[in-house]
Amino acid sequence: MSENITWSSSIDGDLGTGTIINATLTEGVQTITATVMDSEGLTPEFATTLQVTVTQGGVQ
Repeated sequence: MSENITWSSSIDGDLGTGTIINATLTEGVQTITATVMDSEGLTPEFATTLQVTVTQGGVQ
């Protein structure tokens, strides 16, 4: 089922698919959404909001 997980950002758009993704996020408050297509074709979504902050030493 991991290949059926699609990740997206309210700022950066599509982030990738799978259980683990590697994405560069733009600074700011954004909502990250995981959408899963199950065996019956249903697509529940799970979302969280986070603050991405760039600091002098890198991203926090």
